[in-house]
Amino acid sequence: GKGLLIEVYLDPLTFPGHCEDVVQALERRATRSKWGTLPKLELLWLRCMPTLTDAHVERLLRLCPNLRYLDILGNEDNLSPNVIDSLRLAEPAPLLEGLALPQITKLTHFKVVDSLRRFPQLNHLDITMNHRPITSAALVSNSNKLRSLYISSPLCDDMFELLSG
Repeated sequence: GKGLLIEVYLDPLTFPGHCEDVVQALERRATRSKWGTLPKLELLWLRCMPTLTDAHVERLLRLCPNLRYLDILGNEDNLSPNVIDSLRLAEPAPLLEGLALPQITKLTHFKVVDSLRRFPQLNHLDITMNHRPITSAALVSNSNKLRSLYISSPLCDDMFELLSG
């Protein structure tokens, strides 16, 4: 429909503001919609945004019930493992088809696998486990639609067999 927002791209080179300002603007826009959310917003590109916080991601997940693509790569210095909890606990679970996660220290393999199980419709996944081995084929076997996978961590035998077989 006319005037409905479907994508938000923030680039740290061209966006001099703070993520809080963007989240507040989107929240104001949502309050003016008949749904109280932004049901047409399907893509959030928040790569390398130094002012992005876990709380921003959680608020955006609530605002965007039909989110299909979330890119938060390059935010390792400002996001914590709590951002994965936000994905894991979001209700209803977003229908994510594309997900790019930052390399977060102290992020456990279990938490990532448990979170990704909520998104069986994933087509594209970009994940780094802080140079720790990816040890479970469950990471990718949960989605029969996965077409693009980028893992910049070492692969253990079960994952290698799944991907090469």
